[in-house]
Amino acid sequence: MSLVANILQGASKVDLDVINRNIPSIRKDMDVLKKDVVEHVENVHVKYSQKSKLNNARLNELLRYQQTLEELKNKGELVLNTDLNNAEKELSNNMNELKVTAYKLQVLLRVQSILKLLDKFNDDLGRLHYVNCVHSIKALNGIFEAIPTDEYLEALYTLKGAVADKQNM
Repeated sequence: MSLVANILQGASKVDLDVINRNIPSIRKDMDVLKKDVVEHVENVHVKYSQKSKLNNARLNELLRYQQTLEELKNKGELVLNTDLNNAEKELSNNMNELKVTAYKLQVLLRVQSILKLLDKFNDDLGRLHYVNCVHSIKALNGIFEAIPTDEYLEALYTLKGAVADKQNM
């Protein structure tokens, strides 16, 4: 038997009264199903249409945060560069101050050694230890010769003159 023959045979056996009785219940089921599908589609639309708005809002917020972060980064770099420049200037000033302080300290140490030798010379002269006086004068002359000419102070010239006077005694 062919397929068409089977369909025709099955169709002739179908009772039209049964079909007519079942159509209203099928129609009700179809209406309920149609209503459920429409409601589900509306729910999906509402749900995902809000997601799009929410995603746009989140994207805008993220872009604002990114812009703020970039501004903070730029300000941080500016502050860091400014601080580094200020620190470099301060370091340079401090180095110059240290050089000046080291120079002053060196001068004070030389003056201190000169004063100690002059004190020793006066003690030796008072005790009539002329040999020690000669050693003190030689040490003083050595100190005066070791001082660079650009480091000379008026007081050193005066001390050198006083030593020369003592040497001539």
